[in-house]
Amino acid sequence: MPSTVYYDPQFPLGVLHVWPVAVAGYEIHLQILAPLEQFADLYQDINLPPEYEEALMYNLAGRLYPMYGMPPNPVVIQLAGASLATVRMANTQTGQLYMPDGLVRNGTYNVYSDR
Repeated sequence: MPSTVYYDPQFPLGVLHVWPVAVAGYEIHLQILAPLEQFADLYQDINLPPEYEEALMYNLAGRLYPMYGMPPNPVVIQLAGASLATVRMANTQTGQLYMPDGLVRNGTYNVYSDR
């Protein structure tokens, strides 16, 4: 049973390393996040995850209040902040681990065998 995976984000296709290598009969299910594309024109359909729709709606509403001379609604402002935090959290990347030179032997180190 594989217990560890490492994703190497190469361009244009990344590489997923699995350890130990599975003999057969296992499946890996991945959720892949992709960057937003440039839009061709104002009439192009935009497909975004549901949390983006909420963030766009409430943050736009918060920006429009002053333009219409209205005081900001605290509930809308709170929802705008919460929805934007959700989008930011979904797009956070895990940092890459770097080992000190003293722990790396010949470019590889196995934590299970200490070699």
